[in-house]
Amino acid sequence: MENYLKSLNLIDLISEKHKELRKLSRTVALSKGIEDFCDNKIHLLSLLTLKKMTIAESARHMDISRQAVHKFSKILLEKDLIFMEDSKDNHKEKFMVLTESGQKFCNEMFNLKNNLENEIIKKIGKEKIEILRSILLENWD
Repeated sequence: MENYLKSLNLIDLISEKHKELRKLSRTVALSKGIEDFCDNKIHLLSLLTLKKMTIAESARHMDISRQAVHKFSKILLEKDLIFMEDSKDNHKEKFMVLTESGQKFCNEMFNLKNNLENEIIKKIGKEKIEILRSILLENWD
C-alpha cells in the first residue's frame, strides 16, 4: 500500500488520506455508539452548525443535487436531528435547522475528530500539522 501511495499525484494522495481519515472517524464513532451516517449527511449536519440553510443553499455549498440533499434531510428529519422552519420572507422557502439532538450529534463528532487530530499530532508533531493546515488554508487559485 505504501508503494501505491508514493506513486500517486498530490490530488489523489490528498483524496486517499481524506478517505482514510473519514473511515477512521466513522469506525471510532461506531465504537463509541455514535450513529453511523454517510459522509454527506455528516457534512450537511456540520454545515447546519454554522447557520440554518435551505435545501438549495446547502446543495450549492456541498456541490450535490437538491434532490440528494432533500433525500438526506428526510432521513435526518426522521432521526430528529433537524427540523424544517418556514421562512418569514418567502412562504415557499424552508430552512433546515438542527434540533437539540442534532447539535449533540455534531458536538460528539467534533470532539471525536479533535481527539483523532490530537492522535495525529502525537504521531507526526504539532509543527507539521500547523504547516499542513496553513498550506491547506492558502488560496491556490
